[in-house]
Amino acid sequence: MKEKGFFTTPPQKMAAPQPVYIDHRRKRPQIPKHTLDKALDGLSVSIEASKSVTEVLTKANSLPDAYQKRKTETASFLKYLVGTSADRPEEINFIISVAVSIDSNTSFSSTLNLRNLTAQTKHLDDIIRDTPLIIDGAYLLVHHEIETSYNQAWLSKDPRASQLYVELTERLGEKSNQDKIACLTALQTHLQSKSIQEKVNFGSKSAEKMLSQLTTQLDLLASPSPSKTM
Repeated sequence: MKEKGFFTTPPQKMAAPQPVYIDHRRKRPQIPKHTLDKALDGLSVSIEASKSVTEVLTKANSLPDAYQKRKTETASFLKYLVGTSADRPEEINFIISVAVSIDSNTSFSSTLNLRNLTAQTKHLDDIIRDTPLIIDGAYLLVHHEIETSYNQAWLSKDPRASQLYVELTERLGEKSNQDKIACLTALQTHLQSKSIQEKVNFGSKSAEKMLSQLTTQLDLLASPSPSKTM
């Protein structure tokens, strides 16, 4: 009798496990849809608000026409009472060039990702915040310059004889010292950029002289005295 073990089925060989492939490349995290939608909504709000910037810049560019209109309206017998003023094309050109130098571009990358949307929204928000301050800063700079020139004059010392002064007074409205400091500081920061300086028409003055003038005005506002007011 043969041994029972002779008929035992030999154990089958187990297949070796397949190696697991691990992708070590860095994968970009998926941005949740609600996060992207929120960023898009924020950008849409900023684009809508940026329309106010166009209004500010359009009004600044209307300064030459508004000035000429005022001159025409006062070209009557009243000029013998308030006097006449010299044209100030250099000051007007300075204000216009400051308006032109402001980057009001609202276009953005067609690639919709959170970083681009967030950066563009911040860019627009900065424009919306800074533009009115920069333009009013330019108004204030010229306004003070005209006032100073009349104060130093021999005869007529009333700056209201200048129709540009009157126009700028109306555009500026009532402003506290802190408001004026904010506007002049925004203009100063804007003009410190070399790329901006290339776009601004400083006329007979250099960028350095204009920045120095701004510093002087800011110092006067920071510590006003009865003899030194703006």
